Amino acid sequence: MKKIILIHWKDNLCVLFFISLVSISSIVSTLMLSSILDALIKFDWNQFLNYTFLLIVANIFLLFFLYFQIKYINKTIQKMSNYLRYQIINRIAKMSPLEFKKQTIGSYTSRLINDTNQIEQIAFEKFYELFAGVITLIFSLVTLFLIHWSLFLLVLVESIFLIQLPRLLNKKLKKATLSVTSQNEVCTSTTTQLLSGYSTFYNFKNSPYFVEKIKKEFLILANKKNSQYHLVALVAVLGGVSNIVGQITAFSMSGYLAFRQIIPIGIIWTVSNLSAKIFNLVGSSSQNISSIQSVAPLFENINNFIFSVNDADHENYPIDKIGSGIILKNTGYSYDKKNFLFRNINYHFQPNGKYAVIGKSGSGKSTLLNILNNNLSDYEGSIVLNDIELNTISKDSVLDFILYIDQNPYILEGSIRENIVLGDCFDDEEIKEVLKQVQLSQFANNLDFSLKESGNNVSGGQRQRIALARGLIRNKKIILLDESTSSLDKETAYEIENLILSMDDITVIMVNHNLTPLIKEKLDGILNLSE
Repeated sequence: MKKIILIHWKDNLCVLFFISLVSISSIVSTLMLSSILDALIKFDWNQFLNYTFLLIVANIFLLFFLYFQIKYINKTIQKMSNYLRYQIINRIAKMSPLEFKKQTIGSYTSRLINDTNQIEQIAFEKFYELFAGVITLIFSLVTLFLIHWSLFLLVLVESIFLIQLPRLLNKKLKKATLSVTSQNEVCTSTTTQLLSGYSTFYNFKNSPYFVEKIKKEFLILANKKNSQYHLVALVAVLGGVSNIVGQITAFSMSGYLAFRQIIPIGIIWTVSNLSAKIFNLVGSSSQNISSIQSVAPLFENINNFIFSVNDADHENYPIDKIGSGIILKNTGYSYDKKNFLFRNINYHFQPNGKYAVIGKSGSGKSTLLNILNNNLSDYEGSIVLNDIELNTISKDSVLDFILYIDQNPYILEGSIRENIVLGDCFDDEEIKEVLKQVQLSQFANNLDFSLKESGNNVSGGQRQRIALARGLIRNKKIILLDESTSSLDKETAYEIENLILSMDDITVIMVNHNLTPLIKEKLDGILNLSE
C-alpha cells in the first residue's frame, strides 16, 4: 500500500493540501463560536456581530475546501485502485494459455473485482479517513496547547491509551478478512462454473440443485462476513468507551481552569468541541488502522501474483519464416517426467503440407499441438522450426506464424468487425475479403452485426469460420486444429476441414478422431502417436 501511495504522491499531496485547509477552517469556526459565547457573556454587541461575520466567512471557506477534499480523495482512490487492477491485468496478459489455466477464471475475476473492491473500501477509503483524522488531530492538539498546556497533556495521554486498545483484536481481524477473501474466490469460481452449465441443469430438471449449490456458498460467505464484522463491532465498542471517558475528563479539566479564571468561560466550548473531535478521531483512527491492517493479506496475495515468475516467454531467437517446416526428432513428453504420453517420435511436417495427428485417447495429441504452439517447452528430444530449436524461439515469433483453433473458439460480445480485428488495425476491405474467403459472405456487408455472448446467435460452424478468419487476416502460415470440428455435424465439419485443407500456402496439422475418406485423400501424411 505504501508503494502505491508513493507512486501517486502528487495526487496525495493535493489531497493533503485540502485536508489541511478543511481542518484549519473547522478549528477557526470553533474558535469563533467560543468568541461569540464570550461576547454574549460580556453583553458586547459589537464583538458579537464581528465574530458572527467571521464565523460565516470561516464556514463558507470550510464548505469550499470540503468540496475539493472529497473530490480529490475519490479521484485519487480510483487512480490507485485502477493501478492495482492494471497490474493484475498486465500480469495475466503475460501468461501462456497453459499457465493461465493453472487457476480458475473465478480466481482471476475475484482478484480483479472482489479483492480490489475490498482494498478500495477497507484500505484506501479508511486510509484517507485516517489521513484526514491525523491532520485534524495535529491542528486540534496544537490549539489545545495554545489554550493551556495541561489540556494538551491530558488529551494526548488519553489519546495514546485509546489508540492501543484495538490492537488486542488485530490478529483475529486479519484472519477473519483473509477467510472472507478466500470464500469470495470460492463463491465467484463456483457461481461462474454453475452458470456456465445452466443448460445442463435445466435439461435434466435439476434447477433446485443448481440453486442450492450457489445458495450454500453465499451462506458460508455471509457467516464469514458476520464473524468479521463481529470483531469490527468489538473494536468500535472499545473505542467508544474510552472516547466517552476522555471527553468527560477534558470537559472537567477545562471547567476547573475556567473556575480558576485561567481560561475564559467561552473557551470551554472550544475545549469540549476539540476534545470530542480528538477522541472521536482517535477512536475511528484505531478502527481505521485495524481495518487497513486487516487487508494486508490481500495486498500480499496480489503482490505475490503480480511478481510471480512468468514462464510465458524466454525471448530468445525471433524467426521470420517457417523454412523447411517442423521437424521432430526423438520427441517425447511427460507431465510428471515419469509417465510419457509419447516418446521417440520422428516426423517431418513439410511447409504447406496437410497433416492429421491421430491416436487413442490420452496418447498426447492435444499435448503435441500445445508443444508446437510453444505453450510447453520442456519436451524431450528435438523440435526444429526454420532450423531453430522450438523452445529457443520467442513465443511472440511463434504466435506470428501459428493459428491455434480448438472446438470452442472464443467469441467476443460485440460486432463481427471487433471479433476479427481483436484490437488490431485492419481496414474494412481486408475484413470483407477474409470473410468471403472463409465463406461468411453474409457478414461481409454487415460488419456491425452484433454477436452475443459466446456467439450464441450464430452456428458452431460460423464460430469456427470466424476463428479461421482471425488467423487468415494476420497471414498465419501454420494452422493447428485441436478437434475443432468435433462438436459440429458431419456436413459442416467436412465443409470447414475441406476449406482449410484447400489453402495451398498454409501448413495444416489437425487432431481428428473421425477422419473421413474424403479428408484423408487431401492429407499429405498422418502421424499416429499410438504406434
